[in-house]
Amino acid sequence: MAGILDRRALWSSVLTLLVLPAQADETRTSKAAAQVIATVNDVEITAGTLDLVYLRRRIPDNRRAQLRGRFIEELIDRQLVSEFLDSRKVAASDAAVDAQLKLIEDLIRKRKEEPASLLKRMGYTRESLRAELSIPLRWRAYAREVITAEKLREYWGRHRNRFDGTQLRAGHLLIKLPPEATAAQVDAVREKLDAVRENLAAGKTTFTAATAKHSQAPSASTGGDVGFFPIRGKMHPTFADAAFSLKPGEVSAPVRTPFGLHLITITDRRPGQLSLEDVCNEVFARVAQDRRAELIAQQRKAAKIVRAE
Repeated sequence: MAGILDRRALWSSVLTLLVLPAQADETRTSKAAAQVIATVNDVEITAGTLDLVYLRRRIPDNRRAQLRGRFIEELIDRQLVSEFLDSRKVAASDAAVDAQLKLIEDLIRKRKEEPASLLKRMGYTRESLRAELSIPLRWRAYAREVITAEKLREYWGRHRNRFDGTQLRAGHLLIKLPPEATAAQVDAVREKLDAVRENLAAGKTTFTAATAKHSQAPSASTGGDVGFFPIRGKMHPTFADAAFSLKPGEVSAPVRTPFGLHLITITDRRPGQLSLEDVCNEVFARVAQDRRAELIAQQRKAAKIVRAE
């Protein structure tokens, strides 16, 4: 698990560094990069930091305005996690951070660049890059501290079908929505599906009859059948997550995906055969992810967060 997390952190940073020279003319001036876009407990987050996120994720210019708010919130979350780790005095191994930093500097030199010069153009010093590289390492150290084997077993017991290779067969009732749907349009469709769901619960109709009457999916005439699917790899993640949380015979509340709003029901199940030992890394990663989300929600309640207009 450590290797997976560490490599992701490293190569994310390497990608940022190595794409920068080709895009140097597109980066902000030093003055613009220093513009404060938010503060978290009086710690500044700058436009230059946001630009690095755009570069790292290869966001084209025409989508940056649309995604700006989301990425600022992610940077706020990162700062909250860093402050929490500071408060717990959680440190990363110097050797692990140094190893990642050395690899980055070696890659820069192979491109006939001087590391200090390139880092400066990015708005980094060697120490600030070390600090950024250390955040995921520090988080993992904390997670290893608080996520015990017992907690992994408890989580596995509650969510086993998400990890053991289980496949579900589902039916869905879809009412399509355009990507630019207004809140009023979404609410209208949601109300319609809520009414259908109430009729299903009252026994006034069947799921097969409801899909034939209301669904706009190609499977409307076959009870909305989508066949068997695992937790990941076939269906949209939001759809799959909702399906895997259902009990047999239960009909979901309306679920939003890029296709529209769905009602989902489970019609069959193929149990998986994997054990906790087989998927321990995946379970650990999910528990750590959930813990991070809980922590951020708690930290946000007490934090002083100011976003620039």
